[in-house]
Amino acid sequence: MASKKVVLTIKLNEIDEDPSIVRLHAKVMDELQAQPGDIIYVCDKRWWLGGLKSVHVRAGEPVGEDELEGYVLL
Repeated sequence: MASKKVVLTIKLNEIDEDPSIVRLHAKVMDELQAQPGDIIYVCDKRWWLGGLKSVHVRAGEPVGEDELEGYVLL
């Protein structure tokens, strides 16, 4: 399966206590073909950092609120 890139803004998730789980909007989950529990690679979009600011996290349940579209809850 080929990887897909999506550019999102990070927003702190104050609901979940587990920092290894991220929540994405349902539309983004569909675009990435991701399911809850899948491993997602999150990194800074600046290529010159070479992945220094990156982390592997698990996808949580999708968020349905429209005001959170374009954000990743981390």
